[in-house]
Amino acid sequence: MSTFREIFENFFAKKGFFILAKIFEKKNIYQWAVLFIQKQLSCTNVKIYTLMNLKDYIHSIQDWPSKGVNYKDITPLLSNPQAFQLSIKGMVDLIESKTAMVAGIDARGFIFASAIAQKLGLGMLLLRKSGKLPPPKITFKYELEYGSDELEIKQVQKKDTEIILVDDIVATGGTISAACDLCIKAGYSVKQAIVLIDLVKIHAENFVLSNGIKIDSLIKLD
Repeated sequence: MSTFREIFENFFAKKGFFILAKIFEKKNIYQWAVLFIQKQLSCTNVKIYTLMNLKDYIHSIQDWPSKGVNYKDITPLLSNPQAFQLSIKGMVDLIESKTAMVAGIDARGFIFASAIAQKLGLGMLLLRKSGKLPPPKITFKYELEYGSDELEIKQVQKKDTEIILVDDIVATGGTISAACDLCIKAGYSVKQAIVLIDLVKIHAENFVLSNGIKIDSLIKLD
């Protein structure tokens, strides 16, 4: 997936319009420039999400909440209307098949799952931390690098209801793996898993969930 800057550098620079590209970029003439590029390349079917570079709105906080952790703060992205809208549009465009519900993982996954569900006209399923859902519910305990945690979900009303699993970020993959296993245990069919950010160097290169599906992401970071 190309960023706005990469499109400029790969197309305009080769054509000898590098200075023109920088003028466009400096003056933020995003929409006009993208349409121009699409016309020149005859690629109107190409999805261009980053009229702005979404990575610029994700800040790294070193040694928080504990020493050695490089926390990814998405509050700048959420507080910018255009960046937030583009992130939702990009995540929606990653969806490959129709499902009945969007499942959001506690807590920041709720933000993106609810926006995606609303945009697609689907219901939303909550995967909550222990003690947050009233009964009846199904609980799944899973191991983390340091200690353990639990997720809870409501029992499926119609067996094999198809869902899309959504979270804000995948690092080691422990939480989203547990969420997938819990959904399957509760009777849901997980068709796809989508996150905003994939920290590609933390989990295994060929990481997949227990049902064999890969995790699709809008942004990849080291």
